[in-house]
Amino acid sequence: QQRLVEAGWLGRKSGRGYYHHAEGAERPAPTDDVILHEQICWRILVMLINEAVDALYLGVAERDDLELAMTKGVNYPKGLLGWADEKGLPHCLETLERLQDEYGEDRYRPSPLLRRMVREGRTFF
Repeated sequence: QQRLVEAGWLGRKSGRGYYHHAEGAERPAPTDDVILHEQICWRILVMLINEAVDALYLGVAERDDLELAMTKGVNYPKGLLGWADEKGLPHCLETLERLQDEYGEDRYRPSPLLRRMVREGRTFF
């Protein structure tokens, strides 16, 4: 935040800040940096979500244990499965499929459980 202030990006007052405040716009549009940051975060999170779903699928851990491990053990603000529900399982699956198509790497292979849950319209919670 200090760097934004030093750059003169004071929000609505200066027309720039965390958001780009366009003249007459009802809601400010996010800057390219904000959009890129969100894409990077979700790219990483969707891989972690997929690993959690696979752990559930393989019987390595239960749903609530996975959530507890991430919130208490790793200090994430939410568990991975809760995040998946919030963003939408179809979004998680589409992101993984797109990354697998783009890079051809197995680490982006969607869990069979994730595929089934999307097909059946289910959520974790």
